Amino acid sequence: MIEVDALNISYYLNKPITDNIAIYNIKNSSPLYPIIYWYILHNCEVGYNVYIKEDSLYQTPVNLEYFCTSFKKIDEVDGWVYYKKISKLLVENSRGLDEWTFGIPVGPNDASMLNILISRILKLGILKFEIILCGQPGVEFKYKDKVRIVGKDILNPLVHITKKKNIIAQEAKYKNLCILHDRVLLPCNFIQAIEELGDVFPIFSFQSIYIRDKLGLLLTRYSDYGYIDMNQLLLGNNNKFSNKLDYIDRSFFMFANPKRYNSNRYLTGSIYICKTKLWNQIKQDESLFWSEYEDIEFAIRCHKYGAPHIINPYSLTCSMRARSTLLEYGSIIYEDITGQKKFSKYNPLLAYILPQRSISDITLSSVINNYHIFLDIYNIQVSIGNLNNPIEKFRVIGNIIGSLEIVRTKEFAEKLYADINKYLINEQKLRSEEKKITDIICSNLSDKNLKILLLNHISQLRHQVYLSIFTKYYPSDEDDFKFNIHSLSLFFATKRLLLNRSLELKITSKNLSNTLRCFMEDINGS
Repeated sequence: MIEVDALNISYYLNKPITDNIAIYNIKNSSPLYPIIYWYILHNCEVGYNVYIKEDSLYQTPVNLEYFCTSFKKIDEVDGWVYYKKISKLLVENSRGLDEWTFGIPVGPNDASMLNILISRILKLGILKFEIILCGQPGVEFKYKDKVRIVGKDILNPLVHITKKKNIIAQEAKYKNLCILHDRVLLPCNFIQAIEELGDVFPIFSFQSIYIRDKLGLLLTRYSDYGYIDMNQLLLGNNNKFSNKLDYIDRSFFMFANPKRYNSNRYLTGSIYICKTKLWNQIKQDESLFWSEYEDIEFAIRCHKYGAPHIINPYSLTCSMRARSTLLEYGSIIYEDITGQKKFSKYNPLLAYILPQRSISDITLSSVINNYHIFLDIYNIQVSIGNLNNPIEKFRVIGNIIGSLEIVRTKEFAEKLYADINKYLINEQKLRSEEKKITDIICSNLSDKNLKILLLNHISQLRHQVYLSIFTKYYPSDEDDFKFNIHSLSLFFATKRLLLNRSLELKITSKNLSNTLRCFMEDINGS
């Protein structure tokens, strides 16, 4: 008996089907049915028949928009529906892994990580490829002769990430598309991992890690494949997704188990890999901006269209930086193979003992400059101490907030919260927190109690203070961000990754160790 899960379906089913085929009760018996149907219907040759019988009353994937034009219903007898495949599917017409478009949404910030990512792409060994940047990169960018820049006119103060990703796909010349953020480092076995998955993939990503310490022993899963409790999406009278954001804020999130599948799962948007024609057929919703759950909306629509979101288990990516809100207090919540909620947390003792890398890629001098900008905007005079000391950092921000002249209007509250995150926290604001902060500022509390409550409700500050206990949060120089690479530590790092219960990898120890070494060497610039 073969045990099939979402990670090995392609291994068993991604083979040419040169005969008529009967499919019985897959949708009614397995939540994996969208992926099973995907591979069967793509590998069925044109001209052959597909006989489907499902005990459930719901439509089969053949009736979904993606499949319906390639399959013609011929007859229905005793519950069996008889289809003939009359044309190739969209992804079938884009077979081949020899040509790639890599697209990166960028902004005018520091280009250090973008340079590392471009360097890695150039070393992948792909003969026919292009690199598209959507947006204007920072002044430190050094590969202008290797890329094509589009979308320079997207100047909205909100991060219009959906539009940037769609423009990349529209501009792409090649049939395979990889859209990723500049913090994501691709594995050195990128092409080999995709060849293992097969050529008729839907929309997929890799599992991702973030490495906290210089030896590579404190590794955590980071922003790849998510699970959301969809019950909140059923609330409200308006079906428009953008009107449900407040409900989604109250939803339960965790890392999804890549072996499982249902419509509650979504790729988090750090990296998307698919056929260019498939993306251009679906596209992301440009009415949504960054942090408006645009990737969840995209996953829901892709599922309904017939293109599931899955994980490629044959390698992984590495995030070069981390947001404090995702690292939280060094713990993550993930789903195990049975669907149960589990917790994974750093060993605090290891965090104290091991030499730590700085978490932010923004230098300490740049952060101090941002603090002075904030002080000038709000006409405040406060001395700035050592911002890498957690107690001192909390004291400084507390003094700044204590010195603010509060105006109890929604406009002031929204601007203040945006400025606190931009200049003091140096991270993107959280839309789920913005309304709470606005309510506090517009309340009838005394100034003193209002400011105490405001300070305690800035969650990213709490996370940064906690994480700063173990390391310098901001690098004083580039060495604070680099690794100390040793064969022995790589050996233990590889073992720890293979034993990590929040990850589901199908990669040998040797290949995984080599991938980790490449990540570290790329970040070190060696």
